[in-house]
Amino acid sequence: MLGVKVLKVVLTLSVLRMMFFGLELQAQVKYEKRTFKRTVDEIGYKWNFERNYLENSLKPMQFAIKPGNYLEMEMYKDELWFLDWGNMNFLIYDVGNGKERSVGERGAGPNGENGQIMFYDVSDFGVHLYDFSKRSFKAYSGNEFNFESYFQNTNVAFYRGAYMSEDKYFVRYDDDLKDLGFSFIIYDAKTAKNLKVHSIPSLIDVKPFDNMYMAYAGRFVKSYDKNTIIYYCRYGGLFFNFSSKGEFRYAKKTIDKTPIPKVKKIEFGEGFATRPEVEFEFFIDGSANSSLFMLLNVLEGKNSNVIDMYDISSGDYKYSISLPNLDDGQEAKLIACNEEYVYVMFEENDVRRYVLAK
Repeated sequence: MLGVKVLKVVLTLSVLRMMFFGLELQAQVKYEKRTFKRTVDEIGYKWNFERNYLENSLKPMQFAIKPGNYLEMEMYKDELWFLDWGNMNFLIYDVGNGKERSVGERGAGPNGENGQIMFYDVSDFGVHLYDFSKRSFKAYSGNEFNFESYFQNTNVAFYRGAYMSEDKYFVRYDDDLKDLGFSFIIYDAKTAKNLKVHSIPSLIDVKPFDNMYMAYAGRFVKSYDKNTIIYYCRYGGLFFNFSSKGEFRYAKKTIDKTPIPKVKKIEFGEGFATRPEVEFEFFIDGSANSSLFMLLNVLEGKNSNVIDMYDISSGDYKYSISLPNLDDGQEAKLIACNEEYVYVMFEENDVRRYVLAK
């Protein structure tokens, strides 16, 4: 019995140490509360909200990748995958050993060559992408980017989407004047069939209007653990959360509540063009892990951008990381994360790493 009592005491002390250590770690996470106020009379926008800024988040890791026209960045394991729009291929940077390699190539060939990659996904199942110029979904396997499959449908074009599983994709259907309307769709690339349709106006309880897709233009991101698909809007503060199977969870406004712009018709000569009334990209990139959705935006002020963090299960705002311009004036433009860090690419391909609060 004495041995049992000693064991209980030792276990109790161990638990107390663990609890204290956990509290100590939490105490090290410090936030600075700041109020953001701004009015832009030309567009009639006003902001007045508070952010919790995470202090001392920059980790001593920085590197530059080779020159390229990089439009997207995604993290897979310890690799950062950059979509180079100029060469229409991928630059892969291993953050563990600092090595670079490139896969894919631009070309008009039907299989392994790419024309216009609109979206892509890297996972244990390979690389899946959509080539807009060929109206085709492609799959590649292994680190050597070996071509596997090719499904083409010239009757419809998708601008934004996310890979789900097997031959299924979660895509945005833009034509709001035809049968499906402005929708998110689970699409089977192999059979060219719509398996499920989410009407976007119904999800957010708004009345449909012509060219709605222009006002709600945005991009999909998949979480690092591949369990969540998020669509965020570029011109207004709104994002949608879905499971990896395409089940709708919620739609949420951002902390700043930037409004979705109206769409207007601009006449010129004998013709006209339709554009968003406020065509300014406030929200420029997004990323997510198992607990956080991260939204890179320009609502910080002069000489700095910011990442706002949202709880991925509820969409509630958590905290922010300020990203001051580099000494030579470079602004943050792309982000990608894992469970511990968020990597930020600046305009001239310099990359910095920031630690995430638990």
